Amino acid sequence: MAEDETWALTPPPLDPAAARQQLVRALRDLRFTERGHAFTLQGRAVFEFVAPAAGVEPTEPAGLKVRLAQRPAQTPQWDTRTLKTAGDLRQCIDEMRRRAARWSDDD
Repeated sequence: MAEDETWALTPPPLDPAAARQQLVRALRDLRFTERGHAFTLQGRAVFEFVAPAAGVEPTEPAGLKVRLAQRPAQTPQWDTRTLKTAGDLRQCIDEMRRRAARWSDDD
């Protein structure tokens, strides 16, 4: 084998429809309430799917764009993430689990 040969493997692209379905299931398991394109905890926004702007050409590869609230609030401060791989999806779900546990400890 040549020394310059690399074994860089790229993960398969994320299927946005399947990823969205998996996220919805995980968020429901965390007891969040679905309200349109967002999820709430006790009436306060905690998670939101971001729809692409109408008529705007995407400048980056397709993925699923989501926003996670830093704290539950009527108008929260958001952390925006673009999920492009299954690893990104798992990290997002794990982060929502951590935040949900932290928020329940704060109550």
